[in-house]
Amino acid sequence: MRGFTEISLLWDLSQKYHSMILGGYARYCLSQNSTPFFALDVDLFPQSNGDSLGLVEALKSLGFKVKHENEISFSFAKREDHENPYWRICPNIQVIKPVIEGAIVTVGKMEDVLDNFDFSITRCGLLSPTQGLAGEEFLVDESSHHLILKNIHCPISSLHRCIKYSKKGYFLPLAETVKLFLDWDERTPEYKDKLIEMIGKMKGVDGVEPKKEDIEELEKLMHVD
Repeated sequence: MRGFTEISLLWDLSQKYHSMILGGYARYCLSQNSTPFFALDVDLFPQSNGDSLGLVEALKSLGFKVKHENEISFSFAKREDHENPYWRICPNIQVIKPVIEGAIVTVGKMEDVLDNFDFSITRCGLLSPTQGLAGEEFLVDESSHHLILKNIHCPISSLHRCIKYSKKGYFLPLAETVKLFLDWDERTPEYKDKLIEMIGKMKGVDGVEPKKEDIEELEKLMHVD
């Protein structure tokens, strides 16, 4: 419906490095709403470590800089100063690393990867410049702006994503809110204690920066069951 012009050059790279464009930006492109909520990031899912590294190096060669890396992804800073206008209008780029760990699946058939996504409205991907694939609940939930939880990898990170999408204008029904509390109750004491401990090590009012390894461990806990 919209949004392909802004990622046309990125689409070419995605095809060269066997990467799928899935999630929030695909939702924006495929939404049947007249004025869908915009997506600030475009997520690419390479199908191998070689493709992932090749895509990252290709972006670096174009002048993009990695602003953040964790066990799940590379996040690149936007290039509003790029000499090519198509790169200037391209959203923020994230390259998702090929991972199959626990309940996390970021590589494989498009349907299998989308089945791992948390919201029904983000279970969509681009197949071509004019076609996409979406879950059967996508049209109804996107039209009504409802957040329906399909997967909860971590109730804390899911809560933050719910808040993020609520700020855009989506609504979290009460029945979906309860799912977060039920999921937390089902977690082991070890998981809860470790997560709370790691959150406690994050930057506090005293201004002390957390250690890099603490951040990485927290990110892993919040992404992997």
